[in-house]
Amino acid sequence: MESVAADHEQKTVVVVTHNGMIKTASIVALNAPTESVFNLDISPCSITTIAIWPSDGLVALRGANDRAHLR
Repeated sequence: MESVAADHEQKTVVVVTHNGMIKTASIVALNAPTESVFNLDISPCSITTIAIWPSDGLVALRGANDRAHLR
């Protein structure tokens, strides 16, 4: 995540992947223990938003499992 953010500073990047990777990115953003991945439920076609500030080393989970666009 850090290298993608560094390569595209000040831009929005869309990454399409499987829920296991989304869960992993989410626990990284939350600085949660690795086993927390089993406590997250990410639905197919949902949107999870993570903000990254490479210069500060900050990562924030902005939203998870958003499915409003599917209605």
